[in-house]
Amino acid sequence: MNKTSNPTAIRSQKELTNALLSLMKELPYSSISVKQILLESKLSRKTFYRNFDNKDDLLDAYLDTLLEEYKEQVMINNDFVFTGLFPVISGFIINNKETLSLFWDNNLEYLILKKLNRFIQTQHKKIAANPSRFADYIVMLNNGAIWNVINEWMRRGMSDPLNEILDELQKYLQNIDNYNLAHLFSLSESM
Repeated sequence: MNKTSNPTAIRSQKELTNALLSLMKELPYSSISVKQILLESKLSRKTFYRNFDNKDDLLDAYLDTLLEEYKEQVMINNDFVFTGLFPVISGFIINNKETLSLFWDNNLEYLILKKLNRFIQTQHKKIAANPSRFADYIVMLNNGAIWNVINEWMRRGMSDPLNEILDELQKYLQNIDNYNLAHLFSLSESM
């Protein structure tokens, strides 16, 4: 996407994005053409290519905009551990449920995870005082686990209350921590 501060270009980008999202409600993403986006938006080919290289570029730019809200919330909470992200993720998912469903319905959820992995890794490196050489793996474990839960929730039609799911996962993780501490104490006593 070509970054711009021109109000006309910004409006055109929004119209093209809205056209793509509208089409994704009716058609699989893979079958949508630039021509269909143009017909839906009533904009010219020249306008499209002045702003985007192709429909993937349009989708990528939209995803960047969509995830900006999520990234801002993560930065406010400055918490990159598994349980600390629960409230941020649930708020983001609930606020953008309809739009995110389009990604899942079109098997594009991996694009979200890919962008989030890069973001979380970069931020973790900035804030970690002395990260181990394996810190990236731990960050990916946390991020992947969370988004696999979200993926399953979306696959099941988002009928289960997301906050309840995340609360249950948090209880589970606390029990794992308790087990690990008890296990460590029993090991140290036997030595």
